[in-house]
Amino acid sequence: MKKLFIPIMTVFFIAFTSCDDIKDLADIEFDATLSTDNMTLTPPYEKNSTFEGYDFNVSNKINPSDDTEIKKYLDKIKDWDINSMEIEIISVSEPNTFLTSGTFVEMKSISGTTANLSFTEDTPITAGMKYTIPPSAFNSVEQILNDKEEFDVTFDGGLNNNATVVLRVHIDVTITANPLE
Repeated sequence: MKKLFIPIMTVFFIAFTSCDDIKDLADIEFDATLSTDNMTLTPPYEKNSTFEGYDFNVSNKINPSDDTEIKKYLDKIKDWDINSMEIEIISVSEPNTFLTSGTFVEMKSISGTTANLSFTEDTPITAGMKYTIPPSAFNSVEQILNDKEEFDVTFDGGLNNNATVVLRVHIDVTITANPLE
């Protein structure tokens, strides 16, 4: 009876399962953190009337294929699920420094997809601080990641003083890939 049960269950499973459902069984998930290199905000030593402070503009790139695990499955990735995004302040040269209202972070893919985060009020920053980017930005960044290409991360805005600020952007993501794709 046991010998008959296995073939019957196999036929039943195949009959009621599509090829895609069977292929989905091979899906794998893994976590990765994508980060910019250190970005240094060095405003000029003169005031800018646009931000009523000291202005800066700095860009860096994130390349998903710099991660060896992502590179291994790059053409097999089905889904990018962002768990969190944050801006980590590495150092600040002056006390009582804040990003002025209107400062923004823009992520932009080669295909032109953009994700923006704007600071709507003055935001104090200190070394070691981590500013969490709200989940409302996740969908746009996931679309950028779907391009599977290097993308730009730009900070544009102002500081209340002429401090030098070093920061990094981190994106923690769970990736679903299928080696059979």
